[in-house]
Formats: sequence, C-alpha cells, structure tokens
Amino acid sequence: MRTFKDLFDAQSRLRLKYPATGAILSELLSHSSLGLWRLGDRIPKVSSRVLVGVATWSGYDMRLLDELNETCMRCPNADERIEVFDTSDIHKPEQFEDYVPGIGRVLGLPVVGIWESGILVQKGFSVPSDGTSSSTAIRSTVNG
Repeated sequence: MRTFKDLFDAQSRLRLKYPATGAILSELLSHSSLGLWRLGDRIPKVSSRVLVGVATWSGYDMRLLDELNETCMRCPNADERIEVFDTSDIHKPEQFEDYVPGIGRVLGLPVVGIWESGILVQKGFSVPSDGTSSSTAIRSTVNG
C-alpha cells in the first residue's frame, strides 16, 4: 500500500479488521511525513503540533491523511508536527479526553487538537453540517 486511501480500499475489499488495519496504519505513518502518537508517548517540543484522531474504516479520514502528508512533504517545517492516533484504540467515548483534553462528547471523526508551544489552543471534531446532507463541518472550541 502506498497511500492511506489504499488502506481504506483494502479494508473495504478484503474486510480487514483491527488490529490488522492498525498495524498497516502504523507502517504507512512510518513512511510518511506524519507521526503516529499513542498514549504514553512523549509530546514533541515543537512550536505547533496538530493531533488528528482517525478511523481506518473512513475513506474521508484516510483521504485527509493523504492530503496532510502531501502538504507536509511539499512544505516541510521543523517547527510543526502533525501526529495521528488510531481511534480503534478508543474503547469508551470518554477516552477521547486522554488524547485531546477538554474535547467533551465527540460526535464524529476526525478529532483534532492543536497545540502551540505546548499549550492546547484549539480542539474539535467533525459533525454533520445539517440533517439532510452528508457533508461535514468541524465543530471546535477554543480554550479561554
């Protein structure tokens, strides 16, 4: 597999299940400009850090990772870091708080937290934009 979208396609076609998909996601991330982050890992000391929680079963999430990876490859910046966590590691809704403190009740994926100089400044998740559309918008909250 070469792209994150390939993981989604293989999962759909071959009916792959976690932990197989988690191992493949980890492998893809190791060959990308994005990083894998798990609970207990240190938080990198960079000016700007974005943590994105994704589901391997979501084509949208996998395409998002491909776009983020391509952007980071085109415009590398040592002071910025994008890390990814696999939402398959979440077993109870309140566990999202362990990844993005103060996120509250998560209604959709992906989940995003943005840290500036080690301080969480923005957090959010995807929610349907209205009751009749499949499009999404990011609901976010700002620390204040």
